[in-house]
Amino acid sequence: MTTRPVIPVRVASGKPSAQALANMDKRWRVRYLMLAPHRLGFFLAMVVLVASGLWWALVQLDRSTGWLALPSVISPTLVHSAVMVLGFIPLYFAGFLFTAGPKWLGVDPLPVSAVRPPLLLQALGWLLWLAGAHLHAALALAGLALACAGLAWMTVQFWGRVRLSQAEDQLHARVIGFACVLGTLSAAGVWVAMLLQAHALARVWVFCALWGFVVVVYVTVAHRMIPFFTSS
Repeated sequence: MTTRPVIPVRVASGKPSAQALANMDKRWRVRYLMLAPHRLGFFLAMVVLVASGLWWALVQLDRSTGWLALPSVISPTLVHSAVMVLGFIPLYFAGFLFTAGPKWLGVDPLPVSAVRPPLLLQALGWLLWLAGAHLHAALALAGLALACAGLAWMTVQFWGRVRLSQAEDQLHARVIGFACVLGTLSAAGVWVAMLLQAHALARVWVFCALWGFVVVVYVTVAHRMIPFFTSS
C-alpha cells in the first residue's frame, strides 16, 4: 500500500513554494486562507461585502413591501454608507498592502498569523454593526468599536513595515500610511458621533473616510502599479 508523500505547505521564508501550491488538494480548505495575507484579507472582505449586500437587499424589500417589519434603531442609510466605505474596502486594502507592500519597501512580510487578529476584528465588528442596526444601538456601537480597533491595529502594523524599510522610494507607502491614519480617525469619528447621536456629523466622517482614505489609497496604489504593469 502506497501513501501520498506529504509536501510541506511552507518553505523556510514562510511563503508557500510553487511545488507546494501545485500539489495542494484542489478542494477548498480553510487553512489555505493562512497561506498569504491577501487570501485572508480578500476572503474576509467578501464575507462583509456579501453580508452587507444581503442586508441592504432585505432593507429595500422591507421598505417597498413592509413584509419584514424590520425595526431600525439606526438610520439604515447611515449604516449602509459606513459599511460600504469603512467595511469591506479596508480588508481588501490589507490583503494587498501586507502582500505587495513589503516588496515595495524591501522588508520581510508579516506572517499571516500576525495580521489575522486585526482583520478578524474588523470583519466581526462590521457584522455586529449590521445586526445592531436593528437589534440595539449598543451592539452597533460595540461592533463599530471593534472595527475601529482592528483598523487602527492594521495601520500600526503597516507603519511598522514602513519604519523598518531602507528603500529609497517610500513615497507611495507613506501616503498610504497617512491615509490609513485618516481612515482610523474617521472610523473613530463615526463612533463618537453615533455615541452623541449626531447622525449628520457621522455622515461627515464617512465622507472624510471616503475621500481622504479610500480614494487616496486607491489612487496611490494605481499610480504605483499601473506604470509597472504597462511598462512592457
